[in-house]
Amino acid sequence: MTIQTFSWPDKPDLLIHVYRLDQNHEIISGNKLYKLQPWLHKAKSENIALLSCGGAYSNHLHALAYAGRQYSLSTYGLVRGLQEDNLTITLQDCKQFGMTLIPVSREAYRQRYSADFHRRYLKNLNEDALWVPEGGTDEIAVSACEKIGQHLNDQSQTTRFSSVWIAVGSGGTLAGIARSLHRAIPLYAVPVMRHWQDVRLRVESFLTPHQAERIRWVEHADYGGFGRYNRESLDFHRKLEQVSNIEFDPVYTAKTMRRMLEMFVNNEISETAPLLVHTGGLQGRRSLNLSQSEAWSNAF
Repeated sequence: MTIQTFSWPDKPDLLIHVYRLDQNHEIISGNKLYKLQPWLHKAKSENIALLSCGGAYSNHLHALAYAGRQYSLSTYGLVRGLQEDNLTITLQDCKQFGMTLIPVSREAYRQRYSADFHRRYLKNLNEDALWVPEGGTDEIAVSACEKIGQHLNDQSQTTRFSSVWIAVGSGGTLAGIARSLHRAIPLYAVPVMRHWQDVRLRVESFLTPHQAERIRWVEHADYGGFGRYNRESLDFHRKLEQVSNIEFDPVYTAKTMRRMLEMFVNNEISETAPLLVHTGGLQGRRSLNLSQSEAWSNAF
């Protein structure tokens, strides 16, 4: 994957590098290409379906549905607050790719990390299926994401970046990078949700204490809450894409870049060449109209 570099007008001496994982596949882009591969291979070898969960704009479900079609595997998606008569563009794609969508109440969805959450849904399917946790995050996916850190180590031989920044959702990509990225390179984790301490604990469960201690957690990157998007977010997103000539997704990478740039402009950090890992997810960008001034709150 390539690294693209640009300068930010509010701090012109800052060189911002973007590791373009979003370019690694047309549909299953970014970190999903790494996280889903072991699940797909396991399901294919056992000739069983795949069951997972996500929201109405889930990059994970979108990628899983497409990959299932490519691998000739049945896929099922447990969707938080599913409205069959008002499907998002993301869920329309999932259905077109062949995924069976199953509604889950928001209250029930809060239990998605419990051991019993998925079992009753597995029993109700007409075929055997493999449960894939939210975002695909489990030990096998974390191990696969170690390759991202290894690639960054290789890139550091030719591109002088001072730190690595990664948006945090379910945490699997961060855990993989924390395992493999060279210890001399600072690693910043940027949770895009308001309450993220449980995510931190989940990430650390995949790491040794030494690996966990290396992560520098960044607060206040939710900007109103997970998936929420207001006028300020939209204006920043538009400016970011104009300056960088790179497309970013609204839920993860745009918010991570916004928080990162705030910290540098406010001189909270004195480095000169940070690198953002672009985790893909551009399909979610289709729900925004970046050419207009309107903003969407609670769009995601």
